[in-house]
Amino acid sequence: MWAGVVVLVAVTYARIPPAELYHVSRSGLAGGLGRALVYLDFPMALVAALLLAVTYHSLTWRWKRPLAIISLILCVTVAIPGMVDEDNLDARLINVLPALGVGIALMLTWSSPWVGARVTRAGLALATCLAVVSLPWIAAETGFSLPRGLFMTSDLVHEPGEIGLVPAVHLGDHHGLGSALLILTALAVWATPRGLPRTVGRRVTQAFAALLLAYGVVNMVQDFWGEQIADRGWTDWSIPDASVPEATLIWGIILIAAAAVYWLPHGDSAGWGASGVSDQSSSSGISLTKSISRSTAPTSSGRSSA
Repeated sequence: MWAGVVVLVAVTYARIPPAELYHVSRSGLAGGLGRALVYLDFPMALVAALLLAVTYHSLTWRWKRPLAIISLILCVTVAIPGMVDEDNLDARLINVLPALGVGIALMLTWSSPWVGARVTRAGLALATCLAVVSLPWIAAETGFSLPRGLFMTSDLVHEPGEIGLVPAVHLGDHHGLGSALLILTALAVWATPRGLPRTVGRRVTQAFAALLLAYGVVNMVQDFWGEQIADRGWTDWSIPDASVPEATLIWGIILIAAAAVYWLPHGDSAGWGASGVSDQSSSSGISLTKSISRSTAPTSSGRSSA
């Protein structure tokens, strides 16, 4: 799914004029590939970091673990201030760093055995609900607007920081869609840390998955609220932007929610279920078996779209 979104981003930003997109200035193939590079930075570097954490102990070849650490360091450079600038989403040379980390992580996790997730009916129901809510963003990702009706899409509205009237749902990428995919990804690997050794690394992996889940929920709600609730004039209150970590109330809520999620069961009761997961493992490594081939479940003021 994530790979499909990267392709959509490249195609959409290559064929749609920059004026109809969000905070980009380049067009054609260069514009499409550049925006896809930025998408690899955010949000995909977050996903790559999570997958590296849950697969690290299954990397049995000696050269893979040092490479995984290098990949993780490259991925976390996405947190450097200004690495992804919502006000200018054109690609820059520095954007290669997190993208390189994502590429290495993809190579390592694709070729390594790890505990997958058995998607349950509850998981499929949740995925369906998220897909329905994300329909305007999915259409925008492909470069089209849904017909007017249930959702606000091409309706012109006033937006803070924007000149004149703009569509409620601009064409191109939205952080609401990326947040929905972060939710699905975090849930898809939710039970996996139980198969890891009882170490600090296991607890950090569980905490990071919980943080991504809480982050995804808050940012998806924030984007949906702004475009489908506030833009209709139903309320003057808007949810503050939460795409970038800051010392704000909304980020306090994310951290509290992540702490609460951290203590949720990491097994079947988590909603997706798991197979082949055991709490017993050796310090020299773990024998892990995939139960699925791969998880297929997708930024800094106002309604960000990085």
